[in-house]
Amino acid sequence: MASGKLPALLTAATLLTMTSSQVVSPLAEPCGSPFPNGAVCINHYSSVMPLPFFRQPLNGSVDDTYGSTSVPNDPSFAIVDDAPFLVFDRQRGMEILNSISSNEFIFKVPLTTHEAPVYVAKQNKLYLSELAPNVTNQLVIDLGKQPFTLQNFTSDPPVYGVNGGTFANGSIYWAAGGGTSGINGFRRRPGIFKVDPDTNKSEAVLNNYFGWYLNSPDDLFVDPSGDIWFTDPGLCF
Repeated sequence: MASGKLPALLTAATLLTMTSSQVVSPLAEPCGSPFPNGAVCINHYSSVMPLPFFRQPLNGSVDDTYGSTSVPNDPSFAIVDDAPFLVFDRQRGMEILNSISSNEFIFKVPLTTHEAPVYVAKQNKLYLSELAPNVTNQLVIDLGKQPFTLQNFTSDPPVYGVNGGTFANGSIYWAAGGGTSGINGFRRRPGIFKVDPDTNKSEAVLNNYFGWYLNSPDDLFVDPSGDIWFTDPGLCF
């Protein structure tokens, strides 16, 4: 067998059999919580769904959610759509939820508001972003004030299309997939950025890979040694 190649006899039928034997079942199940509708546990991240399954491609015209995925051969997935909480780590997730006696609805936000939640403890603020093309403003919730308010936040200079974030070493780190070719003489490309939450000042940490533009950095992690791990779909060699 040549290195890096599947054996010729590994047919599509064989692959299907292998996949079927690894199917997660049930994909979802009630895991119990103090909330009226209960939390739903997603087993093994529903990593292998039984075929066929289908989720509507995102095109801006459909309010699509994970729970809208059609999985006809596993009825358990039907409970995902109405779940108040989805738990992907049962042990740690339920430790958190079982410590909460109640919950309340705070803000209604557009579906584009779903990325890069970063909590800054010394400010007691939660930063998050709207994932839309060339959006320069993020959002911030001051958890130290009552009632809570949702406010726009723009770093200086602006960072475009933030779709991943974390907090490390006193700074907010963002993965950003947007940019501008020259608004008011200012240029910005997709990359990794660092923001000082005290001054709102931002700086680029990385904007290329050996001279290639990055495509759309998405999610990142700063390890204890300070190295930044991130994804960038489409950057393949």
